Amino acid sequence: MSVMNAFERCTVRLYHRIYTALYANQYCLDINKISKNNPTKAVLVSRSIYDSLVYSRTEYLLGQMTDEEYSILNSICENALRTINCHVIILNPPTDIIISHLDKRRKFNERTEREVLCAREDTYEYVSLVHNAFSKLRNYDNVLYLTDNEEGSIEKVFDWIDDIMNNM
Repeated sequence: MSVMNAFERCTVRLYHRIYTALYANQYCLDINKISKNNPTKAVLVSRSIYDSLVYSRTEYLLGQMTDEEYSILNSICENALRTINCHVIILNPPTDIIISHLDKRRKFNERTEREVLCAREDTYEYVSLVHNAFSKLRNYDNVLYLTDNEEGSIEKVFDWIDDIMNNM
């Protein structure tokens, strides 16, 4: 991925996220059929199609993609979100908190490979653009938006999942 341009990286990541969402949905359908249409399982996956929407926008705003490239990726994301019933929890703390978390991980050498591959994504400008793009998703259907370890967050997550499962 390090030799790819931003459009190529975002395309690969997007299709990986679409595949993961489709696989998770199919897995849940298969498991829930066993329980005689009484949904009992949900799958939480890391990242989502929404994530690709955000990172494509960020790369575009940083001038790493043309209008046409951004339009193509944005269109694929929006179409995927319309066709794949994808629920997502967005945990989006303020930019300074994100930078602090990244610094702690760096201090404890928890991200050595990522440090090399994605160093530019850890800059204040990049993190701020990502944060702002995620904040715009707070009112999307199927999104639970949390800012950080706010009071009652865990209860909100469990209630949200229960609500989804009860409405399947």
